[in-house]
Amino acid sequence: MDCRRIKRARIGAGLSRKQVAERTGYTESVVRSIEAGLSPLDSSTLRILCQAMGVRMSYLVRPFSLELSDIHYLHSPLLSTPQRLRLEAETLDLAERHADLRQQLPPGYLHSLRVPHDIPDRITHHAQLDDAAKLLATAWRLNSGHCLADICMAYGVLVCHLQRSPPTLFRGLTANASGQPIIAISANWPTSRIQVITAKEIGRLILPPGTSESLLTWFSRALLGHYRPASPDEHPTLTLQLVRQAIDEEMISVSKGAEILGVSAQRLRLRHPHFSLAEAETVPLYP
Repeated sequence: MDCRRIKRARIGAGLSRKQVAERTGYTESVVRSIEAGLSPLDSSTLRILCQAMGVRMSYLVRPFSLELSDIHYLHSPLLSTPQRLRLEAETLDLAERHADLRQQLPPGYLHSLRVPHDIPDRITHHAQLDDAAKLLATAWRLNSGHCLADICMAYGVLVCHLQRSPPTLFRGLTANASGQPIIAISANWPTSRIQVITAKEIGRLILPPGTSESLLTWFSRALLGHYRPASPDEHPTLTLQLVRQAIDEEMISVSKGAEILGVSAQRLRLRHPHFSLAEAETVPLYP
């Protein structure tokens, strides 16, 4: 087990080592030693730590770890360092879950980022943005009636709706994890606002570097002009659908699917009619 995950879980929970020590009955030096990988760990110790930090055991023993790079916050200057660390921990947890799912699926289920070849290398007028939006909308089938976050995921961009974000201070962030572009947006925004932020950051990914904010805003409006959602209230469901399909085709076990979604295996077996990934993502790191 990578002991760095214990520190990441603590930071994600917004706890100091002293607070973890108080909750577990260990000394602060023992907690520090555990995080550094200098103290032996058994299942009992892991269980106590999980209860103290409010994380699932599967999070701590996850067989691989990703790191976020190129982190950029979208107009969120008032966030404190602890708030940023918690947001990054939630984003990273979701990225690792999707990476885990991607590893379980055969090639072709999910694509890498695909940019239409005819996107110009330099933008000089709005007509080019309209053409680029139409090209992308056609390539990504934005009129298919699926949720925008699901479409982005299918074509190589992970869009996360963060449930634990501060109600007013956080707009969103972009990052990269092992080549996977990530757009993380506060779930507190209304659906229309989430769509606009997503479309604008998609433009930042596919348009030439240095494209101005005003041109990116124009592109986002043009792109959403081609978008046809199934309903006004969007909830990402693609991960849930892929997990269920993988279970049905015996590519993964129910317990593995539950681990990816962050829910109990029993709940996943029941296939509750109102269950969706949006519900699972309300507690991406915490049970």
